[in-house]
Amino acid sequence: MAATIITKIAGVTFDNRQEILKNLRGDPEIELVRERYNRFDSNAIAVYADQKHVGYVPRDIAEKLSLVDEFKMKAELITFNGGYADKSWGLTIKITIEQ
Repeated sequence: MAATIITKIAGVTFDNRQEILKNLRGDPEIELVRERYNRFDSNAIAVYADQKHVGYVPRDIAEKLSLVDEFKMKAELITFNGGYADKSWGLTIKITIEQ
């Protein structure tokens, strides 16, 4: 059985992430990395696109996903967001949780 969540990623305006997102092309490989020792949130799940850190799974979703930590999670790009009329770049991803 699998469950899916579709969400925009958070934290895209910090560090150099806008530049990274602006330069992504095609269908980047999306990877989720749990950060149990993140100093701000022990449930944090970082999002990487083509091995570059671009943001985080939103805090409320990451908290719920931490409850099913033993399950396999994979992510894929749904769409690029923003990047026009002075709007921030971002990504919408689909997270699939498999038992």
